[in-house]
Amino acid sequence: MSGNKNKKFVFWLIGFGCGMILSGVIILVLVLNTNVYQQETIKHLSNDEQKKIIEQLNIIQSKLSQSATQNDQNTSEKQLDETIQMSEKILEVEDITKELAQEEKTPIYVAVYIPVNATANKICDILQQAGVISDAKSFSDYIKIHKKTKHLRSGKIELPIDETYEVLLDILTIK
Repeated sequence: MSGNKNKKFVFWLIGFGCGMILSGVIILVLVLNTNVYQQETIKHLSNDEQKKIIEQLNIIQSKLSQSATQNDQNTSEKQLDETIQMSEKILEVEDITKELAQEEKTPIYVAVYIPVNATANKICDILQQAGVISDAKSFSDYIKIHKKTKHLRSGKIELPIDETYEVLLDILTIK
C-alpha cells in the first residue's frame, strides 16, 4: 500500500514539475515577445506615447519576472491567473499601439525633379539623394526586372518617403 502511495506521489511530483516548467516557458515567451514588440512597434509613435507604452510594458515585464521566480505550490493557480491577466493587458497595449501607429501613418511626400531622358540609374540616384529610397542600386534592379526602364516619367513628381518599390514604380511609370 505504501508503494502505491509513493508511486502516486512521484507521479504527482513529476506532473507538478512539468507544470512549473511549462508555466516558466510561457512566461519566458511572453517576456521575450514584449521585448521584441517594444523594439519594433514603438518606432512609429511620438516620444510621449513611447514613454507611456514603455512604462506599461516594463511594469508588466517586472510582474511577469516576479511571478516566474516564485515557485510556491500554493500560489501556482494565483500566478496562472495573474499571468492570464497580464497577457490580456499586453494584448490591450498592443491594440492601442496598433491604433496609434495607424493614425500616425500619414505618408510624407517629397517633390523631386527628374530631367528629360534621365536613365533609370540617374533617377534612382536622385530618389536616394531626396530620401525617397535608401538603396539606388536595388531600386534600379527592381525597375530593370519589371522592364520599365524606358517608361519612366520626367519633370516634377511628388513621391512618398519609405514607400514600397511597387508603389514608387507605379507613380514613376508613364501610363
